[in-house]
Amino acid sequence: MIPIVVAIAASTAAGVWAEHRYRDRAGAAARRSLTFVLYVVLPPAIFFNLAHADIDVQDAPSSPLYAAQRDSDAQVGVYSTALIEGLAFGLPSFVLALPGHEQLRAITDTGAAQLVPDADALADALRQPPSTSKLSLDALWAKGATAAFESYVEHALA
Repeated sequence: MIPIVVAIAASTAAGVWAEHRYRDRAGAAARRSLTFVLYVVLPPAIFFNLAHADIDVQDAPSSPLYAAQRDSDAQVGVYSTALIEGLAFGLPSFVLALPGHEQLRAITDTGAAQLVPDADALADALRQPPSTSKLSLDALWAKGATAAFESYVEHALA
């Protein structure tokens, strides 16, 4: 995090200095400075910050969904029925407030999953103890849903 702050402070200082010293060429200098920060300074800083983070991202082809959910401490998504399946396994679930998240309003409105507005809120939520309750999960399923499904399967196989 410190390299990012230093990069921002240095680029700001360079921009202010260039604007006062070289008014006509300040725009070009600012563009070069920003390009340097974006393509040279930030990528390694972000890489090393992520490398030290205790995060294991599961790629879909690398393991079956249920195996990934079995091995997970929590799940994060935007718009996927896999979140509902993970809730059935008892995983603490978080829905990022990105386009499409409205489709999972049923699980956020009932409290089965927590809606998080951004990465910082997600990080804070992941530090808290899980709060998934059986009561909030029961609100997702219609009464008699299991029996109706069993009846449907028996009829389909007959």
